[in-house]
Amino acid sequence: MASGAFYSDYTKNLVETPEYTGVGNSELHWHRKCDLDAFPPNNLSCRALAVKSESKGNIAALQLPPWKFDEKEFYFRTTRGRVPFMVSRMLANLGALFRSGFYTLLNGNCGQREFDLPNGSWRGLADPKIGWQRGYRQPEFKPDTRRKVRVPGYFDERFSDLRKYDGWFGYRLEFNLPLDLTASLRELYVGPVDDESWVWLNGKFLGKVT
Repeated sequence: MASGAFYSDYTKNLVETPEYTGVGNSELHWHRKCDLDAFPPNNLSCRALAVKSESKGNIAALQLPPWKFDEKEFYFRTTRGRVPFMVSRMLANLGALFRSGFYTLLNGNCGQREFDLPNGSWRGLADPKIGWQRGYRQPEFKPDTRRKVRVPGYFDERFSDLRKYDGWFGYRLEFNLPLDLTASLRELYVGPVDDESWVWLNGKFLGKVT
């Protein structure tokens, strides 16, 4: 990177990069020089944006967050309004959540609205054929209490004997909902899965996540 004052430049391949879906050059334009740590002129995106591929996914970098633009500065007033949209759009493209829970509080109900699953109680099974035959997805199944697995994470990084394993892996979690969970319609949120999954709750098949 190079630190300095730079004008905006034109980005040709925005539509070709999934992390920039919905972002246009209008969000990347400012009317006077702005101080930033800029990427090189030959960067595939532009001097303010970059995406780097890693083994487990992509890293997206944005060098001009909203607070870089003074809202009292006449030449930055338009950019100041457009950059927050770009940040939100890129975060959504990367899989970020946008659930504050605020609107669910307007229905007059009181009490607990959300419940985080106990993250330290997950169990794992790496042999799907045996697990399927033994009813791993059924409530009465008794999992191996020694095979704890970290969520989120990759099971092949957690267990040394699975470093070269490429196949299905069964995750299982037992939990009790709190009595003061007042929502009448309950939603189970399953985060990003690599690269597909099937979900059961109390032995009932809920659906597929890819």
